[in-house]
Amino acid sequence: MGKTQGEKEMRSIDRRSFFKLGGLTAGAAALTGGMLAGCAPQSQTDMAATGGENETVDAAVPYAVFDTDILVIGAGYGASFAMQEACKAGQNMLVIDKAPYGFGGAFGMNFDIMNTWVPGAFYETEEEVPVATKIRNESLYRKTGVQNEVELNPDVVCANWGEILSARNEDGTPFYIYDFPTTRGFEHSMTRHWSDHFRAKDYITVHDRTMITDLIIEGGRCLGAVGLHIPTGE
Repeated sequence: MGKTQGEKEMRSIDRRSFFKLGGLTAGAAALTGGMLAGCAPQSQTDMAATGGENETVDAAVPYAVFDTDILVIGAGYGASFAMQEACKAGQNMLVIDKAPYGFGGAFGMNFDIMNTWVPGAFYETEEEVPVATKIRNESLYRKTGVQNEVELNPDVVCANWGEILSARNEDGTPFYIYDFPTTRGFEHSMTRHWSDHFRAKDYITVHDRTMITDLIIEGGRCLGAVGLHIPTGE
């Protein structure tokens, strides 16, 4: 049947076709490797033309290109360890997260999770730190998390570096669901100080609510990525 005048034809489009017809190249921020020079927004009149099988689409969507020393996709605990190492090495870092920053990855999953540790323990060697040899990102963990636990009382680390200890007693002291000589633990945690610490750094740029849609690969190396800022479509 033909369409009457003014009637809209609803057409579905799959994800692959969406990117092929311009969603990828036109509505994306290109994130490339190099030295961090900050945002280099293109003119609003820039057009991205890309063709489907039988048509060409001109999409007037603003986009920006970012250069950086290190690109990290995701902004959970693992990314935070990477940020710490990048800071020590004087490297600029661009961090992309599809969630609101501080609420994604292990940061988000850690909400309402119980954390336990050995109270008042001072470890003399890295090997004494619990699970120090069982972490997947072992090299990053041993350089940062282990260092904190060897040099600082874990109570101080939990209270001032990783957690806000939102569960409190009536007198304002932290409520520990476990409080024994060998084990202390709390729940309903919210890792806030750690994420805020890194976001405040001049050499760390965070773009959250951004979905990485493609990687730029050349000669077996990842040179950058392309992403879509979800709230704006840029």
